[in-house]
Amino acid sequence: MSEEVERLRRWEESGAYWEVVARTPGGLVIALLTCDLREEVDRLRSDDPELASYVGERDRADD
Repeated sequence: MSEEVERLRRWEESGAYWEVVARTPGGLVIALLTCDLREEVDRLRSDDPELASYVGERDRADD
């Protein structure tokens, strides 16, 4: 499992949310959001194909 997938899974497992901000041929930009107010605290930018596969067609963690 890639470092980016591990990071996103840990984020989810902690109860926090994420949302895809951009999908490009070059990769994904994912906003990492707090669990309560869903405020953005960081962004994950990656061209990792494993991350793209893990996220799939979802736009948000709760899709």
